[in-house]
Amino acid sequence: MKKLIAAVTVVLVSACAGGQSRADSPFDPSPESSGRITIVADNLQFNEATLYVLSDGGSRQRIGTVGGKNRATMRADWEGNRELRIEIRLLAGERYTTPGINVTPGERLELMIENPVQRSVVRRTGGGR
Repeated sequence: MKKLIAAVTVVLVSACAGGQSRADSPFDPSPESSGRITIVADNLQFNEATLYVLSDGGSRQRIGTVGGKNRATMRADWEGNRELRIEIRLLAGERYTTPGINVTPGERLELMIENPVQRSVVRRTGGGR
C-alpha cells in the first residue's frame, strides 16, 4: 500500500510540474522570441549603469542594470521596424542617450558603455529576421 501511495504521489507531482511554464525574464539568454530584442551591454565604466529602451513612439522601458566593468544580457519587448535609442544612467548621476538605430523583433544588439559615456554606441550583432 505504501508503494502505491508513493507511486501515485510521484505521478501527481510530475503532472503538476509538467504544466508549469517558466516566466520570461529580461535576463534570459535563450533565443529571441517574437516581439522581443536582446541587448548585450558591456559596461567599461566603473559605475553601475541603469538602461532604458526608448522608441520613436515615445515609450520608455527600463530593461535593467549592468555593474561597473561588467557585461549583462537583457531582453526588451519590441514590435515592428522602429527606431531604438538606449538611455544610459550612471550611478554617479551622468546620463546619455545613444543615437537612433532601426530595429525589428528578434534582433540582437550590443551596447558598449564607454568612458566617457558620450562615446557609447549601440550596434547590431545578428539574429534579425
